[in-house]
Amino acid sequence: MKRIINKLIIIFLFMQPFLDVLTSFQIRFNILNIYISSIIRIVFLLFILIYMIIYKYDLKIILFMFIYGIIYGGYLLATNSFSLTFDAIRIFYLPVMIIFFNNEDIKIDKKKVLILYLIYMLLLLIPTMFGFSFDIYEVEKSKKGFIGLFYGGNELSGILLGLLPIILNYLQIVKKYYFRIIYYILIIFTFILVSTKTLFIGGIIVLLIYLFKYILNKKTVNKKYIIGGIVGVLVFLVIALPYTPVMNNIKVTLDYYGINNITDMFNLKTIDNVIYSRRLSYASNLIDEYKNSPIDNKLFGLKNINNIKDSELDLIDTYMTIGLIGFIVYIIVMGYLLYKYRLKGIYLFSLILFIIMACLSGHILIKPAVAIYTALIFRLNKEVE
Repeated sequence: MKRIINKLIIIFLFMQPFLDVLTSFQIRFNILNIYISSIIRIVFLLFILIYMIIYKYDLKIILFMFIYGIIYGGYLLATNSFSLTFDAIRIFYLPVMIIFFNNEDIKIDKKKVLILYLIYMLLLLIPTMFGFSFDIYEVEKSKKGFIGLFYGGNELSGILLGLLPIILNYLQIVKKYYFRIIYYILIIFTFILVSTKTLFIGGIIVLLIYLFKYILNKKTVNKKYIIGGIVGVLVFLVIALPYTPVMNNIKVTLDYYGINNITDMFNLKTIDNVIYSRRLSYASNLIDEYKNSPIDNKLFGLKNINNIKDSELDLIDTYMTIGLIGFIVYIIVMGYLLYKYRLKGIYLFSLILFIIMACLSGHILIKPAVAIYTALIFRLNKEVE
């Protein structure tokens, strides 16, 4: 049974990029009203929940979530809002997957992780190279950004940046030098072409952190070559920056909001428009809706949440979706898991990146497509214990 589960998990992980592409086509060409990827991910979640109960994985915390689920389900049934079940499921997808990955002995070697990341890059780079890539900014024609066959720029950026420290670390063990060079080049072009601020700037920050890490680490093998390579990439990015899509997009945004000098940046409205892409305004609208809602909405979440523009700030959207009671349950569960399954080194760094992105661009912790990888780093962390 354990061997079968291990194979199923590997298959499920390698299905993820293709499920995201399938969802992209369904949305763009209005194919069916139910996303196949959502069905597969929910069915998988229910399967592993039953599996974990049978094998008594963290039974107390699962029982805690189960009791909340019964109460929440009863409320949705009583208020004829049962369609909101899917919103709660995607929010609790992450903690359930964390429990599973930590308790099930799944063999996910470094080679598989590198191949999986490569698939995401190729599904972006190949369509872009041959001219059939989708554009992130389809409405705003003055902005540029390529997303390959995918749909959500936030989700794709989250996966690529969140796993980047682990990928860079794993590449060091690859013996074939030419493979490493090609892989590095693919990463650079992927980050440039996607052109979201989060991914591009985040990638540079990760490189700078790795640069200082190697400079300070006296035990680094081939130190001068690694440091020289990172410096070379950074210099290339600085030289190429004026010609990149991300720089074009920043200029378009600054011109649109009439920002002509650095002093114009130091106010909340500009920060909201330029850095948060109006997410703070969307969050404010949600909060106002919440304040004016009945007490049951405050406790269990806004019943009309799907008719309001989400803030794309994960904690805000989580609170508004499942209300005060659900948010308290979520914080208790996540706090317990983070304390019990403590991450170290690059895996902790990766988690921090996911959390920062959840606070800046959203669609990270509450989107199963990304939450799966946030949970996966807990399994990868156990591989080195």
